[in-house]
Amino acid sequence: MLKGMLRKTDIVLIIFFLVIAAGFNFFLYSIEEKKGGEATVVVNIDGDVVDTYSLNKDGEYEITNGHFHNKMKIAGGQVSMIEADCRDQICIHSRPIKGSNETIVCLPNKVVIEVKNIENDYGIDAISQ
Repeated sequence: MLKGMLRKTDIVLIIFFLVIAAGFNFFLYSIEEKKGGEATVVVNIDGDVVDTYSLNKDGEYEITNGHFHNKMKIAGGQVSMIEADCRDQICIHSRPIKGSNETIVCLPNKVVIEVKNIENDYGIDAISQ
């Protein structure tokens, strides 16, 4: 039914715009990867910054909020949550983060881990430009 409504020029235009969109997406991704500055891991507890770590320095770090406990691991330029005493364990099952403005959240323990690019973090998201 839809095939009878589309002409050859319509199909060519659709393919053209899909190729342009894919190229634009690749361009934005390559800009994000080339950003200068040091990537930093920022640890927030209950909305307050409590620690910052270099994304380039591997290690395991304890995060304590009163009687709540989490442990994050920085390895190979990625951050992951490896321990948490919360019931749901969603933060443990989150994928590792490495890009600017990506987060891991442990909501029960009020812990947010975020990767920031110190020099070029303008607070602008590539999608919102």
